[in-house]
Order: sequence, then C-alpha cells, then structure tokens
Amino acid sequence: MRILTFGSCLSRYIAESYVDLFGGEVVSSSYHNRIDRFVDTYIKKLRQEIPLSYMESLNLSSDNMMYVKNQYQQATLGKHLLPNGEGFFEAIRHGVDLIITDNFIDLCSRLQLSKEHDGLSVFFNSNGEDAAQEKFEIERSFLPVEQAVQYWDYFGHYLWRVAPNAKRFFVNFPYAHHQNERIARRSKEFPQAFSSKKFEVIPNVEVPARYQLAHTQSHFANDFYAMYAGIVNFRVRGLHMTKPRH
Repeated sequence: MRILTFGSCLSRYIAESYVDLFGGEVVSSSYHNRIDRFVDTYIKKLRQEIPLSYMESLNLSSDNMMYVKNQYQQATLGKHLLPNGEGFFEAIRHGVDLIITDNFIDLCSRLQLSKEHDGLSVFFNSNGEDAAQEKFEIERSFLPVEQAVQYWDYFGHYLWRVAPNAKRFFVNFPYAHHQNERIARRSKEFPQAFSSKKFEVIPNVEVPARYQLAHTQSHFANDFYAMYAGIVNFRVRGLHMTKPRH
C-alpha cells in the first residue's frame, strides 16, 4: 500500500503508525503548506511563487529554509524527511492507495507577504530573521475558517479526480487544549463547518491529558497516533461495528 500524507506531523505519524500496525509505505509527505496557498499556486494556478532563488538569498535559518523548500515543487514538496520520497505530484502520478491529511497549519499559521514581489506569500517563522523582517510583512490574521473549509472542499474534489481509487482521509487537528484561546476555538469551529463527500472525515478528538506531552502542544504520545491508525484501518477495510453477542 502506497501512502501519501499532507498536513503536519499528525497525518505523518498516523501514517507511520498505520505502517507499523498494518503494513504499507509512506511514499510522500507534505508539510508546511497552508491550504489556500497550495491550492491557488499548484491546483488553480492563480498565484505565482516567490522565486526560490530569492528565498535562498535571504540566508534564513536552516529550519526556515526547510519550511520554505517544503512548499516548492522544485524543491522538497512531498519529500519531508523521506530520503527516497516522491514529490506530491509525482506520487499522485504514480498512484497512491491511501491519503491522510490534516489541517494543522491552517489553524495556527499566518503567511509572510513579500514586499518586493507584490504581496506573494510563503510560510516561515520570521522571529529572529532580521533580513526577512525587512522584506516581508506577516498577515494580520489567520486564514478564516470559512475560507479554509472552502479550500479543503476544493482540494478534496481534486484528490477525488486524480486519485479516485485511493482512500482519502481528513483529520481535524485536535487543538482544543491549546493555551492560545483563539487557536483552541478555531480547532473547535473547523469540524463544525467542514463536511465532505470526498474525504472520510475524522472528527475532532479531545486529547486525554495522559497523551499530551509536556514540551509541546502539537505532538502527542505514540498511542494516540496508533488510535487514529486503528480508525483509518477500520474504515479502509469497510468494517462496521457489530452488535454485542447475548
């Protein structure tokens, strides 16, 4: 089974747990792409990219350049931490059996708008990046939930067209425990607003305290990802809950 992920560590770690428990291979994994920029740039082709050579000239930190390159098809889009990984569109062309996505970056990330490229955007962390702060302006607000939902609906229809035989999952990122009340609220609003006939939608699952990690709010204990993998496997196999025996 060829598996593609799109979103963040959530979809990636669910996929890796799935491989450990049920088999398969993660062939492509896309990180750091906010859904509006990705759809407008690569699917609708309405938005141009800031030249990658320009981004490389800014001498950003290695972490930020990784974030940037993960958003460029000519660089590592779809190949995050996969030495032999396939780009997103390459994997789609070759065929995939299982697609797992999540909306982490859409809940909590703002794009950087280039002052020298007519407001073209890219995601990275400008903190401590003096040169970048001079050449970019960060968005004032997060992507509105209603807009994000529309883009995810479009993306779901796209995946249905190009990978009609793949099982397609959307996982609402479980962020209700976030210390930032606005982000926590957005994580609750998203599943209320989004439904899809092109994705198997996994609802917002509250993260029990025992699965939360002290050093980060965005990663969880391995058993939590395994739980998601079990849900995915259950739906992939088309199983249904049986009535208890009497």
